[in-house]
Amino acid sequence: MRRSLSVDLTWAAWRSFAWALLFTLLPIRAHASTPPADCHAGTLVTVVAHLDDDLLFVNPGISDKLEAGWCVTVVHLIGGANDAKFDYVALRETGTKLAYARMAGVPDQWDETTATFAGKPVHQLVLRQQPKVKLLELRLLGGHVRGGKVPLGLLWDREQTLTIYPMNADGTGATSYDRASLSATLREILTPATEIYTLNPDTVAFMEHPDHIYAARITRVVAQSLKRNVPIGYHVTYPTGGLPKNLTAAETRR
Repeated sequence: MRRSLSVDLTWAAWRSFAWALLFTLLPIRAHASTPPADCHAGTLVTVVAHLDDDLLFVNPGISDKLEAGWCVTVVHLIGGANDAKFDYVALRETGTKLAYARMAGVPDQWDETTATFAGKPVHQLVLRQQPKVKLLELRLLGGHVRGGKVPLGLLWDREQTLTIYPMNADGTGATSYDRASLSATLREILTPATEIYTLNPDTVAFMEHPDHIYAARITRVVAQSLKRNVPIGYHVTYPTGGLPKNLTAAETRR
């Protein structure tokens, strides 16, 4: 009996070890993959300069579309302005993620990957429990509000090549853009759009941040190259301070 019990225990031990080894070798996923978004109602692509322009100057246009069942993709061309460091860019993106999670009414949990558009890496964030919300971060360098260097303007008007902030947290994965490659990348991003939002391309310099103007002008030119009729909504930025209110108190709180 004692020998039989020993054999049984040995076999049980080996079986437990085999299962443990199997589970160790199997890939482990922290969460289920995010299901694809249902965009049959429409896709709004919003292109702005900085990581708050969409919330300050475009919304509630974005949240209205989301509530109507649309997919919303927000493109931030600029990572940081005024010679900001990369940790500041990451901090701004953290705040933006929280804002959109609250807008969608779901936890602040995102699937973050490096997507490729026209051969260029773009930091892509998809809201895990509401995959209709997507953020695309190109992480270009931004300019100064008044005076000083405006990298986006140098790229667009003088066809200079700009190196972006890195794609990866360890400081790797940076790429460079010129006018042609930025146009190609943005064109691919805009391709699925049912409607496009951006800022005001025709505002007056020195009343406006130059990054806002160039982001809107670039978006307009690239949208026109799509060769199809896509509605574009332009949004006034700083000059709204002198205009009559056009939002209710409830809309403002959103």
